[in-house]
Amino acid sequence: MDDLKQKEGLFYLGEDDKPLALIKFSRKEGPVIVIEHTRVSETLKGRGIGGRLVEAVVGLAKEEGTKILPLCSYARAYLQKRAEYEDILA
Repeated sequence: MDDLKQKEGLFYLGEDDKPLALIKFSRKEGPVIVIEHTRVSETLKGRGIGGRLVEAVVGLAKEEGTKILPLCSYARAYLQKRAEYEDILA
């Protein structure tokens, strides 16, 4: 599987114009990264891709010293299940 790619407000797998999996985020004051949406194509489901996408945002937040507000239900569940991320949640 290809490495994750990044654009402004987006980590994704696949082609630029047709990603197979993506996580969309924005920034708000605080500083906070807001995870808005995670999507993984049916062909990639069950392979841990969604988790990789969330982990990419976690890495970015840690690098920048920001918090994460997961509005996306998948990202929220993923982060809340892991005690090591309690301190990064906004």
